[in-house]
Amino acid sequence: MNNQINQNTTFVILHKTKSNITKQLLRYLSNYYPNENYIFADGDDSNELNSYIDSLNFNSLKYFHAQDLTINHFFTKISQALDMVETKYSMFVEFDDFIFPKSIQHLEDFLDNNNDYISCGYPIPGIEVSKKNVYYYDQFTPEHAVNAHEDSSLANRIKSFKNFYVSYFDLYRTDVLIEMNNSVKECKLNSIIMYEFILAFSAICLGKQKRLTNGIHYIRQFNTSLETNLVQGQFVREMLEKNFTQDLNLAHTHILNKYIPKNLQEFYSEEFFNFFQDYTEKRIFRNFMRQKLRRIGLGWIHRQKFFKKKKNIISFIRSSDNISTPNKDAIHCLNNFLIEDFNETSK
Repeated sequence: MNNQINQNTTFVILHKTKSNITKQLLRYLSNYYPNENYIFADGDDSNELNSYIDSLNFNSLKYFHAQDLTINHFFTKISQALDMVETKYSMFVEFDDFIFPKSIQHLEDFLDNNNDYISCGYPIPGIEVSKKNVYYYDQFTPEHAVNAHEDSSLANRIKSFKNFYVSYFDLYRTDVLIEMNNSVKECKLNSIIMYEFILAFSAICLGKQKRLTNGIHYIRQFNTSLETNLVQGQFVREMLEKNFTQDLNLAHTHILNKYIPKNLQEFYSEEFFNFFQDYTEKRIFRNFMRQKLRRIGLGWIHRQKFFKKKKNIISFIRSSDNISTPNKDAIHCLNNFLIEDFNETSK
């Protein structure tokens, strides 16, 4: 591609570890979308990726290194990245995922024409690369399309809050994304789960979020990110530590004082704690069962329960009536890239 597709958007790439996987993302972006605006926030314990990026074909990528020593450092790094954004819109890109800028152009158009929305995105699917094949999961995030927070009423948006992983990788107005991250930094916590919750809950307090259909702007890569740490019990231990309970109360109070009007405070408190009671019970049980099934070689049972059955990605896009032709072309490119990249890096 010779021309910039998203002139009004900056993609903030968040890198923590696993440089080999991040290099794959960088090669993909350099090959297909070298002219977009990127900021690469490198939190690894070395800055080896700086010289690697210089060897690629980017025309507008800003790099900086700020090691993630603590959770607070991580969100300070994000603030530093957002301070460098000069465009009207921006979105986060995790180091092992993939974006489709042509679809993101439609998201730009929606926000341009709907000033009462702070963000928008399509439902986000997932992929997994295994044995030289790319498999596709219809929906990486459960309930992703169901829980869009599009109501003008703050009370209704609070009530609809069921899954706080829904909107991380949507396109946001940059000033809103900065405000969300500032809200996280202001609340000094120990649990990354609670930080993620505050980030997402700040969004629904700040305005309406649109979930569009018939497109894909972002694909999550399954089985490569820090999520894999959760199956080893890290999440369960964190949830059972006393610091989590302290953080839960701090987060509740922080959001209450910052965003919730007095007439909604009692309603908000009830919804907040009901949500966490339900969420923690399900999440702890889910991770416990995942560990048990994996130990006896039946991990696939758990995955089939929470993800729709995986399909070969090419077979899927040929049979799908819900994906536009430009998206199908982009997915073909991604599939070809992943297979070629797998062959090259496996030598």
